[in-house]
Amino acid sequence: MHFYKSFIRVGAALLVMAVSPWIVLADGSVPATTTAPQPATQPTLEHWTLHPSRISGEPFRFQLLPKLSDMTSGNAASLYRAASRLWPDSKVADMVLNPNGKRFEWQPIDGVSRKDAEALLGAYADTLHLVDQAARRKDADWSDDLWVSSDGVVKSFYFYNELLHAGNLLSFRARYQVSQNDWNGAEFTLQTLLATARKLDLFFQQKVFVWLAICDGGKEWMTRAGSPNLFWSLNNLPHPFIDTWPTEERERFPAIETGLYQVYRGEQPKWPWKQVMIEMIGDLQEITLPKRQSPAEIEAQAEKVVASTYPRAKQYLLAAGLAKGKVDGMSPDEAVATYFCRESRVAADELWKYWDLPFPQAQDGMFRAWKALDPDRLPLRDNPVFQWNEVRYQWMGESTPQRPIYRYPKRLMVRYMLTEADRDIAIFQVIEALRDYAARHDGNPPARLEEIQDLPLPLDPFTGKPFDYSATGKKARLVALTPWWPGTGWNLEVTFEK
Repeated sequence: MHFYKSFIRVGAALLVMAVSPWIVLADGSVPATTTAPQPATQPTLEHWTLHPSRISGEPFRFQLLPKLSDMTSGNAASLYRAASRLWPDSKVADMVLNPNGKRFEWQPIDGVSRKDAEALLGAYADTLHLVDQAARRKDADWSDDLWVSSDGVVKSFYFYNELLHAGNLLSFRARYQVSQNDWNGAEFTLQTLLATARKLDLFFQQKVFVWLAICDGGKEWMTRAGSPNLFWSLNNLPHPFIDTWPTEERERFPAIETGLYQVYRGEQPKWPWKQVMIEMIGDLQEITLPKRQSPAEIEAQAEKVVASTYPRAKQYLLAAGLAKGKVDGMSPDEAVATYFCRESRVAADELWKYWDLPFPQAQDGMFRAWKALDPDRLPLRDNPVFQWNEVRYQWMGESTPQRPIYRYPKRLMVRYMLTEADRDIAIFQVIEALRDYAARHDGNPPARLEEIQDLPLPLDPFTGKPFDYSATGKKARLVALTPWWPGTGWNLEVTFEK
């Protein structure tokens, strides 16, 4: 959990992709292609103070997503883009973003004066108003985020860091509204955060906005004395919260109009086949070498790869059912590029077929497929498309080549991040169940979760089992380790006070 806090605060979104965790299957075994894991490292123990709060007779008094009747027609993406460009001038921004000489995100909300809080929110009022409106649009079409220049280079209308800044501001607004006992206002802000999470088109952005709503704003709500209980509001959120299907569609068949992606989708490229091969080699160098080679060096490397791979490429394409006349009519560049893309796509589908299963089954299935694919051996080891698309790389420093991580498939990393949003929601739902139980038992939490008989407690989506829980007197402990990411997850001790 702490990892996401620093991840969000510094805006280093891609740092999440540079971690190399250990893997353990749902049954506790270690996949053959991994190194045996070290003993699990628990996250830093957090201490919260909770106050009993009985579930009211209006279970849906508060809603964490906008009502359908509040949604309007139009493209939310255009409003998000507009919000990302609407900031106060730098002098005003520097003044309001650093009350008391510290960044607003890091300060306990009760340590921020009313004057400073309202100055900050006032300076960004127009920005946040646009995000509030965008969150209540029915559709979000991000199709024009990426474009390709005349020389085939993918470029982006990049504004995601600015949108993360808006997310931090919304989280601050929610916490401030809670501190003022403005439950309706906080409800509205949490709706904006969660609705935005479901509209974004990048999975790590989606996870960040869920974290800001649940683990930041939600924590402020649930640890505040007198706060209404949100058990049924959390239960009423979609499951899974982040739909896995859009990510699958974007990742399996990227709608990027470069030669490489056109061939990957089975289309005729708009660029020469030689350029497609150069793109393949260059893309892999982007993530493996500390410094991209010169165009002439990349071209020479591409020619070398084509020459050594051409015989194998022809054999593969013939075995795949292509007519001999068609294969013989291909240039070496075309044959090798087609081979690399087909082989990578077929191998990737062995992983993707487990994608939509519950996480424990998806994890086990992907590991079986990963072992069978043998990605660190021929032929996939020498396939630049597969190595770029499906293999994780560990950051080794700015001047050192990055090291491939073959212990687990990259696809599982993405699936994990989507499921982590569901775990966060489930943990907070258990916390609300504890607050309800304590309200009916003289401020004491249950000794065991099984004592909560009248509420449907969620399971840990990573394991399919109840969360690890213990309690003594007024204190309770909740632990939910991440199966393959030491040091993250939940390690929470709560103390109940009336």
